[in-house]
Amino acid sequence: MFPKPGHGLSQPRPTISFAASALISIGLLTAALRELEAGHAYAVWTGIGAAGAPAIGIVFPGEAVPAVKRVSTGSILAGVVGLSLSGGIP
Repeated sequence: MFPKPGHGLSQPRPTISFAASALISIGLLTAALRELEAGHAYAVWTGIGAAGAPAIGIVFPGEAVPAVKRVSTGSILAGVVGLSLSGGIP
């Protein structure tokens, strides 16, 4: 079943928001690739999406925040910070 706000991309407003967000995200990845190695840029881009989706779900719709979700999101963020400290990300 599709999430209620998007209704399977059949509603114009959420569909337009999704498309705009996707284009902005890919544009920012393209900009990051000018400065970073491809592996690091993609890891950060993926990490932001993987950690950002639960964060937005927690803040806006008020989803439950079980310990597993907090630990998993924290692990993703720790990985991104680890890449930064390894010298891969300026």
